[in-house]
Amino acid sequence: MIAIWTNHLSVANRTIDSAHKHIIDEINKVESLVGAKDVASLMEALKLLENSLCAYFEAEERIAQAINVDFAQHKLAHQRLLKDFHSMRNILAEKNGK
Repeated sequence: MIAIWTNHLSVANRTIDSAHKHIIDEINKVESLVGAKDVASLMEALKLLENSLCAYFEAEERIAQAINVDFAQHKLAHQRLLKDFHSMRNILAEKNGK
């Protein structure tokens, strides 16, 4: 299922919205590579997606700190998401992208 950015996803912050659009694009690329069974490209796309997620999570945390928002629970959610991401990536690698 290809995800499409629409204005209802906007949080009214150009930096965050741009990052969300970029991440959605990368997720769509991963999905298409799974379907294409291109394991080498899939693993590279997953690496790029992970890097984008980590960069986004760091930027989001900096924004929260700048406006004095408690970020502890959100940070834990990011850590859980990355743990799940690593698990999924490892399963895909073990199964040659299937």
